[in-house]
Amino acid sequence: MKKLLSILLSAGLVVCLAACGGEEKEVKEAEPEVKVSVEKPAEKAKQPKEEKEESKPEEKAEEKKPEEAPKKEEEKPEEPKAAEQKPLTLGSVKGGVYENECLGLGFKLPESSWKFADNAQLEEANGISVTASGDEIKAVLDGEKTLYAMMAQGQTGSAGITLENLTDEAMKIDDTQYMTALMQKTQDALAQNGIENVDINVGSVKVGAKEYAAAQISSKVEDRQMYQTLFCARSGKTMMVVTLGVVGENSTAALLESFYPLG
Repeated sequence: MKKLLSILLSAGLVVCLAACGGEEKEVKEAEPEVKVSVEKPAEKAKQPKEEKEESKPEEKAEEKKPEEAPKKEEEKPEEPKAAEQKPLTLGSVKGGVYENECLGLGFKLPESSWKFADNAQLEEANGISVTASGDEIKAVLDGEKTLYAMMAQGQTGSAGITLENLTDEAMKIDDTQYMTALMQKTQDALAQNGIENVDINVGSVKVGAKEYAAAQISSKVEDRQMYQTLFCARSGKTMMVVTLGVVGENSTAALLESFYPLG
């Protein structure tokens, strides 16, 4: 059983993003050309000076109207939202509960037999402190390395959260497309580990009221059935991938209920 769980953990934490091609098309909105036409009095027509003085302010008023339009473009109400984003962290464990406010996700150990990986195990896997945050985490992710934010294991199952940096190409696709590309890599990795009869379905799952792009995997290893569920969500240029899996009876739906949204 320990060997099966080891395979389950290693296979479940394969989170390398498949390279997605595609050219970035730069789209610019053409600014409307504003033409101002001002009627000039005929040269032969002699009008009193008072009338000419009255018409001049009207001409100036018409010329100023197009200048007021660009003021709307200067308004950027979306900018303050970026400042409100919480700094990226690996999250924290208190008792039998893991929470990560930046990712907006929590996980409660489903049974007393389940255990979280301790700080030493996470630090050995990541190469940084579990208390690292912000720029320190981004520097590691920019080096194309995957970070383990959480790992937990029970007698017949496991769960984990990984973080990775999104490339410019990956920023152009949605979470469902990301998951589809991820499954192509995952299927190859499972085959390399001797896992056969792999069946993968990409769809979605709900955690609380929030819906995530997800994938369901069923496979067989050493004559035992293995089931996995993965779902993902992004925070800026960071992608979170949650992986949970069980050996034997398919209880991934019950294990999924151990996750809950924050805020």
